[in-house]
Amino acid sequence: MPYYSVILEGKGIKVEVADGEPPIIGFFATRAVRAHSVKQAEEIAKAMVLADWTTGEYAPLNQGGAPVLKVEGVDALSWWRFLRFKNTGHVFFSMDEDDAEEAVSAERPEVGAG
Repeated sequence: MPYYSVILEGKGIKVEVADGEPPIIGFFATRAVRAHSVKQAEEIAKAMVLADWTTGEYAPLNQGGAPVLKVEGVDALSWWRFLRFKNTGHVFFSMDEDDAEEAVSAERPEVGAG
């Protein structure tokens, strides 16, 4: 059975950070899996990361919803790299200025509508 490295992007979470800093709203995560096909590798990796956010270590920190996961890439992995892969961790990102402006605009009612 082949080994795969699956890169996922997750959005829809909300994790508060230090005062004045925008909240974390997403992440990238890479997981190494053993699967019969690329499709199965994607499903296994998604299940692993989703478990971290629904019942695992990140669940108590998340004030948003369960992450919406998108596959960014899948690569073949050697058995040696698979054995050495940690299968933990995320790279987080927060709201940028454009996202913040859109959020504020969406919260404001339209003036003169009606």
